[in-house]
Amino acid sequence: MESIQDEAARQEIEVFTLSTGEGGDRDSFFRAAREILPMDPPLESSRSWEALSDSLWEGLFALSSSQIAIIWRDADRHAEVALGDIQTAQAVLQDVAEMLMDPQATGGNPKKLSIFIESNT
Repeated sequence: MESIQDEAARQEIEVFTLSTGEGGDRDSFFRAAREILPMDPPLESSRSWEALSDSLWEGLFALSSSQIAIIWRDADRHAEVALGDIQTAQAVLQDVAEMLMDPQATGGNPKKLSIFIESNT
């Protein structure tokens, strides 16, 4: 994954590296997202995937960069513990990426969000 970060830096792409550490469940994902990813408004809990999606969209849209990358380093830990949560988290990230690329949703100011899911297996 270092080559992705190197290439992103060369192209002046803003990069966020997400890691859930020892956790592999929904709460661990939300905690990591709250610590690393820009959110508006900030989330206080891990109750709602929809709230995460909305907050993440607003936080990323507010960035000055038009190209953004999220690298999720330990996604495989979620697959081992809570496969449904990893699928939902990936769907949320994909939805946010698609909405950020939509010129109508962004008022003519689309952004490119690339998601990289790392697996050690």
